[in-house]
Amino acid sequence: NPLLRLGLGYSTRTLGTGSSSRYESFHYDTLTSGQTGQQIFLDSTHTQYMYGAYQATYLSLDASLIFRTKPAARWSIYGGIGVNVGMAFNGFLTVEYHDEHYASSGNYDQSNWTHEQERFTQKTHVASTVYIPMGLDFRIGKKSLFMNRLHLFAEARPSMTITSIPSLKTQLTPNITSSLGLRIVW
Repeated sequence: NPLLRLGLGYSTRTLGTGSSSRYESFHYDTLTSGQTGQQIFLDSTHTQYMYGAYQATYLSLDASLIFRTKPAARWSIYGGIGVNVGMAFNGFLTVEYHDEHYASSGNYDQSNWTHEQERFTQKTHVASTVYIPMGLDFRIGKKSLFMNRLHLFAEARPSMTITSIPSLKTQLTPNITSSLGLRIVW
């Protein structure tokens, strides 16, 4: 008993993130007391950090073919195959730069830092996902016609998404999503 599910999706999501950092520490001077000979080391550190995130709004069509064990039973399990094809628009890449210099001189510390952020608009692109829906379904009622139509479900979707962003590389992303919900059967 196959069942064809069709859906329309709309979401805003972060597709990818990345970061990089660099840290340096060194002595930049040594102070020596003329009376006691005690040495004080003046240290300096330099930290650089960069972070990027790509976000877009997606409009997608979803279709899946589902096979169930005993759809009329109170409990049933199901599985199948599905595909989701979407178009991303309003995409942008945000890049943040942090740069901090810190100097210590015994009793006196000095720090200065800068923070910059850039935002790059991205072109419209397409993303496709192939997935395997697997789930458990529980029919709430047995006697009442209305309650008999209500189902609680839990579903997992192992998937593989192919995203091709014009200004970035094509990305293949494995994923597992899950959902819990209430379904009404008419």
